[in-house]
Amino acid sequence: MFRPQVIPACCLSGASGLCRVTVHCIRERKTGPGFPLFMIWCAVHGVAHTLYPPGYVPYSRVAIAPVGPSGQVIPTEDGTPSFAATLYEAAEDAVHGKRWPERGDEAVWTRRTQGRRLHRIAVMLGLLTDPDDPRTQERIAYALGVPLLVIREAATTYSNSRAWRTQAAALLGVLAVALTSSRPAGLLHAGHEAGLWGPPRRWDPGGGRLVAPF
Repeated sequence: MFRPQVIPACCLSGASGLCRVTVHCIRERKTGPGFPLFMIWCAVHGVAHTLYPPGYVPYSRVAIAPVGPSGQVIPTEDGTPSFAATLYEAAEDAVHGKRWPERGDEAVWTRRTQGRRLHRIAVMLGLLTDPDDPRTQERIAYALGVPLLVIREAATTYSNSRAWRTQAAALLGVLAVALTSSRPAGLLHAGHEAGLWGPPRRWDPGGGRLVAPF
């Protein structure tokens, strides 16, 4: 069984030295990382938190960043990041003209799932944003380390097309720049800036505190 290398000494409600954290239980998972996850309990603040491996966010069925449990990027044979079992597998299949099954008992993921994931990637990478918050694209670009112009041009291509192949190509273009200009953790921050989940945190044993996972 995979186990976390370090259990945080504080919870999200407190600060180092004020908490009393123990392992509360181990949660079995039907989807997601593929192995049980540890849940910690703070007796001082009465709260529990689940520890997710690098690349995952709460309730995600696939990885948001293309990294393994150790936090390292998983490469393909040609050295590029592998998108297998990640959110971006939907876009990679779409750009090659592969549509997931319409339905069926044997289908792990359906075509509707593929469409939802393409939409989720577009929101996370800033190609679809709330018109009432024009600064969202800027914050996402900063989190990803991607020039704002790259995101805006991709957003125009994405919005002007209804073809999944074209939309997926725009998504993967932004993703390719992000993975060469920033650490994969930037994807987690981009999703937070897009309003998809809360701020990601990791435990820093040296500093004794929860920090952004850059």
